[in-house]
Amino acid sequence: MPRKPERPPKSPPRPNRWEGKEKPDWLSRALARAGAMPQKDAEAAIKAGRVSINGHVVKTHLTPVPPDAVLKVDGLPVRKVAPTHVLAFHKPAGVLSSTARQHRTGTVFEVLLPQLPTELASFTWHAVGRLDVDTTGLLLFTNDDKLVAHATSPETNLPKRYVATVFS
Repeated sequence: MPRKPERPPKSPPRPNRWEGKEKPDWLSRALARAGAMPQKDAEAAIKAGRVSINGHVVKTHLTPVPPDAVLKVDGLPVRKVAPTHVLAFHKPAGVLSSTARQHRTGTVFEVLLPQLPTELASFTWHAVGRLDVDTTGLLLFTNDDKLVAHATSPETNLPKRYVATVFS
């Protein structure tokens, strides 16, 4: 049986192109994080030619936004860094801690978002953790996805306390 031809040696792994740099955000996500408008509205504004990066109109919502870029919507500058907001919400029973409707059950976002004042409704909100559909209790929401990652990561060892009432 003939021998298999030798394979060329593997090339060394390429370095991460963002190593040591701040990774740019997508344009629609950057606008939503800044609180300029919800991400879906940002996508529509971008397609309509209402958004510019450093004076150039951009029509693709996945365009990367460099950290030092100047964003404008309808000619007005947008601050790219928004203050972190955290909301405390009492989750009622019967709603999902999810962004997507499943099995004709409502979501916490469908309950929470209509209650927010206009200046907060434009942010993209993330639930910090989850509660089962039939569970009621405190659920935190934030516009800072890094806060969500930190608070929900097992590596941070954040203490959690659960109180349950059991009926027999």
